[in-house]
Amino acid sequence: MPIRSAEEALALLRARGVMALAALPPLPSLVEEVAGEPVRGSWWAHAEGGEIYRIANELEDHPEVLLAKLVAGKVTFVHARLWPALYRVVTDPGWRSAAVAAASPAARRLLTAVAAAETLRFDTYLADAPAAERAARRLAKDEVDKGMLARAAQVHTSSGRHATVLSSWEAWAPPEVVAAAAMLELEQARREISEAVAGCLTPLTTLASSASSSRARSTPKR
Repeated sequence: MPIRSAEEALALLRARGVMALAALPPLPSLVEEVAGEPVRGSWWAHAEGGEIYRIANELEDHPEVLLAKLVAGKVTFVHARLWPALYRVVTDPGWRSAAVAAASPAARRLLTAVAAAETLRFDTYLADAPAAERAARRLAKDEVDKGMLARAAQVHTSSGRHATVLSSWEAWAPPEVVAAAAMLELEQARREISEAVAGCLTPLTTLASSASSSRARSTPKR
């Protein structure tokens, strides 16, 4: 039976840990669960497009749900039971050092700005750049988002438009998530994520970390 409410979608997400928005086999897809069938092309054009949009927004706003580009750079819903594992990896010194080293110079500059601000409105960051640098900054935002190097969220502005807000994972994480993450070994956290995504590629499970960082636990400042 197709999903007809955010509560039903949340029940599936609780059971699976991770759910994609659009089709991303072998993960469950909210679009296809609501449509009740495979959806080719843009889901906006589907007869259930409005219902998909409504349920997706309600699910995103639920306190047990994190929206992130965790798998293949695509939008995924991540349940709170996986947040400690996610936080353990994204704040691991070895993982983060390797990820930042592999990032473009523009992405590293953006991360420096996010670290300084803790929460950064990207439209303001973009407007402050010379016109010649704006394309590189847009690419940097996508790189940081898809690489799980910062928390990216959409907010409504006073003009009625959406704006991307980037924040450090330390600024985002609730205290109980930080505490639970501190109890996890790095490889244990990565296994939890890998199992939840059914072996799909993610930046948290494919990027190598040093043996020393695998044993170390992050102790982020709040």
